[in-house]
Amino acid sequence: MRYFKLKHWGLNGWLLLVLALMSALQLACKKDLFEANINTVDNSITLTANLGPDQGISLSEQNSEMTLLILKWSDPGYFTDTARGNVIISYILDLDTSASFGAGKSYNLGVSVTSDSLTGLSLNNKLLAIGCTPSSANIVFTRIRSVFNGDTLASNTISFTATPYALPLPALLIMGEGGWTTPATRTNGYLLTSAKNDNKYEGYINFSYANWGGANCKLLSTVDNSGYGWGTDAYTLQKGADISTLGNLWITPCPNYMKVNVDLDALTISYTPIKFS
Repeated sequence: MRYFKLKHWGLNGWLLLVLALMSALQLACKKDLFEANINTVDNSITLTANLGPDQGISLSEQNSEMTLLILKWSDPGYFTDTARGNVIISYILDLDTSASFGAGKSYNLGVSVTSDSLTGLSLNNKLLAIGCTPSSANIVFTRIRSVFNGDTLASNTISFTATPYALPLPALLIMGEGGWTTPATRTNGYLLTSAKNDNKYEGYINFSYANWGGANCKLLSTVDNSGYGWGTDAYTLQKGADISTLGNLWITPCPNYMKVNVDLDALTISYTPIKFS
């Protein structure tokens, strides 16, 4: 019976079968070719910088708005299938005080870029974030990494000497609400600071005012003037450009001296009553 069915397919049936097999084979070959094209790399990114003979950069408030460091790099060489468009590659800037890049900072630069320019202020903030000592010469290492389809390729490493200047620590000002009046400007005792410039803030606040066992307040950033208020509960925050539109935080129990911690990346706040012996 099986032989009878094959025998009676006829010429047209056999032609259709051959054409189907050929089409499947052609699609498989094209897929393999495309995958080979987009995953082939020449294994090199060449990074250059506009550094002088002494490879040094001295930063100050006077040159904070000037472009002090320009990084340029070559295309990593991913081949593309022109029929399907160009490959999208994202780039990352690494900065560290160690050539092993084990404890520094990484910054996303976006896609399809081959250069990055840093002003004095931007570079200074990044240097402080990786632990460089202000008013001292620090050896800094930088590189570029390309990321595509889960694969990462690193450029050559460039080292230079940088002398940053000290800035007031980023702070969140405690803005009293609901009858509690606090200073309108930066004042010690009414702020949380970020010692590592990493969006994590800590401070010790005397919540001397109490209304129904708690104190109302909001937080105001000295970095970008953003406000932070009530989130979804007593331990979460909501960010807003206009602090007046935000709900009040409720700190309890008060009156109390509190150790307050805020994580702006996670938008969380915690507070613990403390006593000084």
